[in-house]
Amino acid sequence: MSGTNDDYSPIREILYALPRVPKELAVKFAKIPGIHIRANDNCRGCGLCIKREFCKVHAINIIDGKAMIDDRRCRGCTRCVQMCPHDGLEMYGRTAYILDSTKKHVDPVINKMMDDFDKL
Repeated sequence: MSGTNDDYSPIREILYALPRVPKELAVKFAKIPGIHIRANDNCRGCGLCIKREFCKVHAINIIDGKAMIDDRRCRGCTRCVQMCPHDGLEMYGRTAYILDSTKKHVDPVINKMMDDFDKL
């Protein structure tokens, strides 16, 4: 995409490409580039993220009393970050600031995609 780095939006890139990709594949394999999730000091290792299925692609495990995110499975939707009642998960990465600033617009799209994923 042309323009300055301030114009770059991974969400815009994904949404632009989605009409050319079958919906089932987009929901299953779409990944927001540069977004990673990790447990922070607030993580209690309680396992609610697993029990309540915060992650629809099952990228969360509890290891040594902390949530561990499998980057190979994680799609970067940040659903787990938003749903943890203890604020025990956080996102990081070069595009995290972009997603954080547009989260209120992205949430309905991501949640719809995740609901569609459940139906597959």
